[in-house]
Amino acid sequence: MFGFFKNVFRFRLYFVQDGIRRYVLKGQSPIRLLGYVSNYYENKRTPSPGWKCYFYSDATKKSFELTPLHFNDPVNILSNSLFSELDLVDSRWSGLKGSEIKFEDLERNVELEIDSKIDVDAMFAEIKDGTARKVTFFSVMDSIFSRR
Repeated sequence: MFGFFKNVFRFRLYFVQDGIRRYVLKGQSPIRLLGYVSNYYENKRTPSPGWKCYFYSDATKKSFELTPLHFNDPVNILSNSLFSELDLVDSRWSGLKGSEIKFEDLERNVELEIDSKIDVDAMFAEIKDGTARKVTFFSVMDSIFSRR
């Protein structure tokens, strides 16, 4: 009866390359979403040239670009400027919870795994003979933030 509410997500992080949305991380909890990318912005790091990340509220249709300044609080990681931006985009964000998160490749229209396990054999095969690793949220983020 209520199946049409499944997979409705209030918040999204869009990963945009040269003005084109390539990937989206979506969920109900903005803090949880931001937690997935916070370590990529630490120490004032930014995405590779051509890439940007936007926080978007589906409820208000408003967004803002994420920057290292949003992740520079030495104690809490997430800064006051980030909380101010969240308030401007969607004043009802605070306290929203949700455990389900999805990551999608928008170009291929496929859901990708959010997998933090390191496949050491695949990593060495990639280094040794160029065998491509399985594409996951973390491998995409490593690529966007030039960690590989």
